[in-house]
Amino acid sequence: MAQLGDVGAAGSGDALPETRPLAVYLDINHWYALGKALAGRPETSTDHELLERLRTLRSAGAITVPLSAIHYMELRENPRDRLTAEAANAMEELSDFWALAPSFAVLAEEIDDQLHARFGRPMVIRTVPRFGQGFGFAHGEPGHLALDGPPEAQERLRRRLGDDGIRTLVQRANAMFERAALAQSRNVPGFNVYADRDAAEEALKGVLSFVDNLKNNPSLRARMTDAIFARELAGEILRSFSDAIQYAAGDGDKYEFGRQVTEDKDILTDIVASMPSRKVAVAVRTVYYRNPQHRWKVSDLRDIEALALAVPSCDLVLTDNAVCAALRQAKLDEPDFAAVMSDRRDLLDRLSVLAP
Repeated sequence: MAQLGDVGAAGSGDALPETRPLAVYLDINHWYALGKALAGRPETSTDHELLERLRTLRSAGAITVPLSAIHYMELRENPRDRLTAEAANAMEELSDFWALAPSFAVLAEEIDDQLHARFGRPMVIRTVPRFGQGFGFAHGEPGHLALDGPPEAQERLRRRLGDDGIRTLVQRANAMFERAALAQSRNVPGFNVYADRDAAEEALKGVLSFVDNLKNNPSLRARMTDAIFARELAGEILRSFSDAIQYAAGDGDKYEFGRQVTEDKDILTDIVASMPSRKVAVAVRTVYYRNPQHRWKVSDLRDIEALALAVPSCDLVLTDNAVCAALRQAKLDEPDFAAVMSDRRDLLDRLSVLAP
């Protein structure tokens, strides 16, 4: 299988081995709580205990605690410098900057897999490791610093520092870069830290418009499931789906292949319903759309985006009450999906089994 060229640019050595440790994903609010505990001001005794348990298991190589692009996004938007710095400290120590693959890369693999199963194309499915190192991996970009320059200058530096010295220098430079990406991007001149927020606000308008249509159109409300799947295809994953059809068609007739894929509504629905990330996303959205009291926020969109990646990839997921309740209500309890919880004590109890 092919590897997506623009993901994992730091090299295959930066992907977790197949026999990986237990993956534990934490929602941003729980990172803030751990950051406070690390700073010596835990909100509860559970937070201190959980911090120590995670430290012990991480040091033993029993767990990995990956970040996501959403974590970077939310930290840089938070104007409360103290909370941001504390959460970044906890993330740096516990995650070692391991991260989940970006959404567009996971979608590419999932759609390729579904098209291949049904149409025999593409011949080569684009794949991506679900975990990799650093900010660059989380965003699908080359993200590691490396020494460069004229060969003679590099050789002089090698004679002066030795291979171990150069390796240490590069590691320190990358650690500084990763730390800056977490907590200091607000200080970069000219960088709009709210660009992602602006895009999310636009996306939220589309969601609210859809909610209004559901309320005011009985016919649409009667076909809510179809409408949600149609919105998923026409909005949430349209670009990824279109790119995948282009890739799968190869040198053939792209229009004809696209028509073949899209002419049957049941096939399209089945494709979306069979993609692990979309199972999670659609499940949460459906619960929220069916609840007329739910008030959609940007945080809902981000929670769904992050958990659509985390729940199929990780083993334990600690999120907020609303999302946890939605996933349980949707009965999304497939064996290949993570156990989802919202209470830090519940996570501590689970982890205590690993390190009594």
